[in-house]
Amino acid sequence: MNDTKINSRQKLILELVDQSGGISRLEIKSKLKGDSLVSIPTIARDLSHLLKNGYVRVDGQGRNTKYFSLNTNRLNILINILF
Repeated sequence: MNDTKINSRQKLILELVDQSGGISRLEIKSKLKGDSLVSIPTIARDLSHLLKNGYVRVDGQGRNTKYFSLNTNRLNILINILF
């Protein structure tokens, strides 16, 4: 992965993407609801940053857009969840 700095909200979004088999912006917003109130444009900017820096990939267009993890090492995902 990249050494680019990501903020705590982006880390949380990345964990949600890692745990899913593909997730949309609206699904991310609904899962973040309990932790913090984040707007769809903010989520879009965060996902764009993660995409640009090689953390996620995107598939689809419009409402069918899903974000997928580029982290293929399942052990790293488990460690990130635990800490």
